[in-house]
Amino acid sequence: MRTVELTRVIIDSKQITVANIHTSYFNEIKVPFIDLDALMDCYQMAVKKAKEKSVKVGYTQKIKRRIEALRDIYSHNYASYNVAFNDLKLLVKEKTNRGISVPTSDDKDLPVLYKKRNTINEMFHGNAPLSEAIRLSSDINNALRLLNSDSLTSIRL
Repeated sequence: MRTVELTRVIIDSKQITVANIHTSYFNEIKVPFIDLDALMDCYQMAVKKAKEKSVKVGYTQKIKRRIEALRDIYSHNYASYNVAFNDLKLLVKEKTNRGISVPTSDDKDLPVLYKKRNTINEMFHGNAPLSEAIRLSSDINNALRLLNSDSLTSIRL
């Protein structure tokens, strides 16, 4: 059986990358855990900083309420994600040790691995808790960055 010559294989606790010069089979970067308490602290710091700078704060984004809504479910969802990522990591490592068949359409393991990868990616679709936490973190960090500007007159949190 011929196998694909892989030119890039990185399988560790932070990423799963498997590729050759023509195809990227896996390119998954592990999403770090977001500490919701620290995120709430950053939110409160942004509000405080805005008030200190006399920047009008619009609470249309309802960030505080959205963080509170995640408290009960985020850790459980992240734990599921962590288990799935680690499972995929082990399965991909086993697969790279055995080799990917040529032609890849005849490889029976790849569809199973792709399905597992897609299940992980679905954990981040739409308003799923994991994607919501990432979005909130990004919004708060952007607000803090904007608050360093002297020309800012209003901000939505």
